[in-house]
Amino acid sequence: MVIAATGRAAELKVDLGILKRNDTAAPHFTEWRFDPTQPAMSFGPVTVSLRAAGAATKLEAALNKAGIDSGARLSCDGVIATGGAMEMSISGLIPGEHTIATYHNAILPSSSPLTRFDLFVNGAVALTNLQPSAHVTNDYEAASAFVRVKAEAGKVVVLKFVPTGSNGSPNIVLNGFEIDAANPATKAVKPSPPDDDEHVVADGAVKLSWSAPGSAVAHEVYFGTSAEALAEAGRKSPLFKGRQ
Repeated sequence: MVIAATGRAAELKVDLGILKRNDTAAPHFTEWRFDPTQPAMSFGPVTVSLRAAGAATKLEAALNKAGIDSGARLSCDGVIATGGAMEMSISGLIPGEHTIATYHNAILPSSSPLTRFDLFVNGAVALTNLQPSAHVTNDYEAASAFVRVKAEAGKVVVLKFVPTGSNGSPNIVLNGFEIDAANPATKAVKPSPPDDDEHVVADGAVKLSWSAPGSAVAHEVYFGTSAEALAEAGRKSPLFKGRQ
């Protein structure tokens, strides 16, 4: 079974992980095995770099092995800015409008949860008072942030994650990111049968289901065997099965 949403074909999905493991990437994500001594990576024409900012003393990659066992491969690892802010710089974007989604789930055990944080884009406040999730066992439950940015030729887009308040650990965790993909908070999630399940026992019929975001008023359902065809399909396509 293939579950797909219509959207940009050029989306970039990156899962941050530790240098010593190459088998922890979430499905359909590119794995970035983060090396603090070389904190930048190129994905085709796009280059992303991370750095500690503000009061942060260092960046380090971490992994919670229990997350691998639960299947939360995106949320079980990532990069931590200890004691302060983190900057994410993106160069090489085609000039024009883009979207960026970032994921923030606590990886390591702690006596206190991660503090809330604000998100700045090129120095301007974009989102405030965001609360990271903690040790989720399903990637669909990981906290995320979503912003729209305008890239200009020859200029870098900079996202800055800044801890705020005094309740919790003042660290920033970045598990991964998506560029030019859908907003995680507005997507249908937890499909049944699961995404990529190629061995569904049909017995004549299969009931399709999913969890809807609170903002959804309806879903347009497309059904087919090719992710590429589904991504291009519209309401006039035979793959369109109606609104639910």
